[in-house]
Amino acid sequence: MPFRHADAVVIGAGIIGSSIATELARRGLRTINIERLAAAGSGSTSYSSGICRMMYSVPDSVAFAWEGYTYYDRWAEHIGGAVRSDELAQFRRAGGVVLRSMASETFLSRVMESYDKVGLLYEEWGRARLKEVLGCDTASFAPPRRIDDDDFGNSSGEVSGAVFFPQCGYVSAPDVAARNLHVAATATGRAEFVFNTTVVEITRAGGVVSGVRLDDGSVVEAPVVVNAGSAVLPPTWDYERWR
Repeated sequence: MPFRHADAVVIGAGIIGSSIATELARRGLRTINIERLAAAGSGSTSYSSGICRMMYSVPDSVAFAWEGYTYYDRWAEHIGGAVRSDELAQFRRAGGVVLRSMASETFLSRVMESYDKVGLLYEEWGRARLKEVLGCDTASFAPPRRIDDDDFGNSSGEVSGAVFFPQCGYVSAPDVAARNLHVAATATGRAEFVFNTTVVEITRAGGVVSGVRLDDGSVVEAPVVVNAGSAVLPPTWDYERWR
């Protein structure tokens, strides 16, 4: 049976929900995560590619992603001693390359401008450098074509080069990272996770959030509710209407 009262309810126990619980619990708050699946990281986190990148076109997004990158870069320190070293998710520093073409030039120019404002490094590569480092074919096949197009598979020229971003990598198993955070949160003694349970309603009292109602009819009272769950839309959902 979950807490009847909490300082915060977090809907979902993926990488985001578990991280929120860890940080709140470490700050002394009593939290409860409600997860409809059987374990932390079992939803959309489990099929994430795990890429950690900062290539965004807005400086705030670059800075926010860079901060997240630093946590993965020192994951063992962030999780603490609650998880054995051989059970920790592994962060692989690989660097990232974005090819330059007419289609990517606007995006890349904004990314590099944002990187300059935040103070992060990148390298501009020509075709020769791209071939030297990656040994890749620099032929361009843009724009995308259908397989039945007569020009499908025909090169439209060459990419002009690339931009290399050294601070880029991936987490080998995002679901393991979520489980690491689950353990770190519960180790504080102030976080609880309830699995195989669904939030059916965010309750309100006097016009403000008062907690959540669960699918078994019980209610957890909390002044703060954070929705970190991945939505599964029913077949009848009218996406075009609501997007």
